[in-house]
Amino acid sequence: MKYFLNEKVKTELLEITKETLEIIKDPHARLFLENFYSRLKVVISEEQWIEIFMELSAIMYFDFSFSPSELNNIDRLLLACEKIARIQEADMSQVN
Repeated sequence: MKYFLNEKVKTELLEITKETLEIIKDPHARLFLENFYSRLKVVISEEQWIEIFMELSAIMYFDFSFSPSELNNIDRLLLACEKIARIQEADMSQVN
């Protein structure tokens, strides 16, 4: 399978996740994001990406306590994920 994830976008997502980890205070949210970060570093397939994206999308449904700056970084994470999803969508439309 061709490597599907644009390295520039993945690097951006890794950087935002690392920045977010530096400011997260809630220990459960930190553990959640640390798991996301370690899995993101090794993602190589579309299936893996979808799995961790779905997990990250659920972050707002957990009982984590976030400050406004933490929420801003999480929003940046979700926007980067959305960018990857749009890239995938565009690639699929070219196939058809």
